[in-house]
Amino acid sequence: MSTMPTDRSRDTRARAVEAFSARLATQGYLGVSLDAVAVDVGVRKASLYHHFPDGKEGLYREAAFAYIEHERRRVAAALAGADGLEERLVAIALLQAEPTAAGPELGQQIFDATRHASDETRTVVSTTYCESLIDPVVALVREAVEAGELAGEPEFLAWSFLHLTQGVAPMPDDVAMPPEQRGTRPAALDQARAVVRLFLDGARAR
Repeated sequence: MSTMPTDRSRDTRARAVEAFSARLATQGYLGVSLDAVAVDVGVRKASLYHHFPDGKEGLYREAAFAYIEHERRRVAAALAGADGLEERLVAIALLQAEPTAAGPELGQQIFDATRHASDETRTVVSTTYCESLIDPVVALVREAVEAGELAGEPEFLAWSFLHLTQGVAPMPDDVAMPPEQRGTRPAALDQARAVVRLFLDGARAR
């Protein structure tokens, strides 16, 4: 007998992950309840345990994997759509200005939730995140170091660059200064290029 889930089963599972992700982005891991997710999906709580025997942690794990895979595709497309080191770095920086539908909050909440997960889940989520989203940038930087374009340790340079790109992300309205005090924000592309120039000026081989 086949053990493959039915279309209805896959749909319930996917909707549960989507509902959990939406609540995680706004409420944080501790604020999400399986009761609320069940109501959002239109199933009984027992049905969630049928699909996710590990309960909330299982849902979190699947939500994290879905988010990481979505972001991995964005990173791959950004790198494939640009030529040369500088333009590829600009493409990566611009991703910060174009958050996913759930916004940058989901990524932050997925990261924050690792402190509440088991060691096994924390390890697999962190490893998948690094392999999918960090390693491609490290590989780009390592290639530039080997070609003599940049100087330094590739992992350190890649992490430094990724931290700089956070300056391209729009400031959330609930934590930003009042609108009248913000001034004029440069266009995202201009900000991305400024961040890349700042990085390259410090890391360029001389």
